[in-house]
Amino acid sequence: MTAMTTPRVILLMTRPEAAGRRFVAGLPGTMRERITPCYAPLMEIVPTTGPVEIGAARGLIFSSAAGVEAVADRVKARDLPCFCVGETTAQAARDAGWSRARAVALDAEGLLARLTCDPPEGPLLHLRGAHARVPIAARLSEAGLPAREAVVYDQPERALTDEARDHLEGARPVLVPLFSPRSARLFAQGHAGGAPLRGLAMSPAVADVVAGLDVASLEVAGEPTGAAMRSLVAKHVETLSPC
Repeated sequence: MTAMTTPRVILLMTRPEAAGRRFVAGLPGTMRERITPCYAPLMEIVPTTGPVEIGAARGLIFSSAAGVEAVADRVKARDLPCFCVGETTAQAARDAGWSRARAVALDAEGLLARLTCDPPEGPLLHLRGAHARVPIAARLSEAGLPAREAVVYDQPERALTDEARDHLEGARPVLVPLFSPRSARLFAQGHAGGAPLRGLAMSPAVADVVAGLDVASLEVAGEPTGAAMRSLVAKHVETLSPC
């Protein structure tokens, strides 16, 4: 008699596609063998055009790896210190040639606290996307550390794919990692279906956005990092698809 095979777990990735694929690639190989990833980005990264004026900036702020990627070919000054949100962003900056890039906090609020407590030489320049929840440059300036910002990429919305909708309308459980309040809001607006959802939120702010959704479970990562989110995915895959 042939043993029954446990179906793979559906992992619905709503991040911009490149980031979603990097996240899945970072899962252990044995874990990837037990999931069916569905890439359904709810926004895409579109770099702005034209030069980026560094001006008198004595340091750069990167709050996402997307910001690094958007300016890597447009900013030549690689000798400036870079203050980054998260080690993933800092590593992206170092890989792009900013050897003085370092992670100073796990989120924007932590970065603000760190830079106002131990201010570097200013002025600083925050290279960011069109949609930002925390006005980093404005709040640093209010605290006495001169800073300005430049929008270097846009994040236009995208609808859920047909494949994603099929999964959400099915009977199998769906794991949905949500990495930002905006992506959580877009998911909540576009979701329709009765599949058992397991929401995995990167922060309490993300969880708050989808708190009203009908989900089987909603869990917040221990810290706002990719590693913590991968640990959450692994935990739920173990529950849904035991070896």
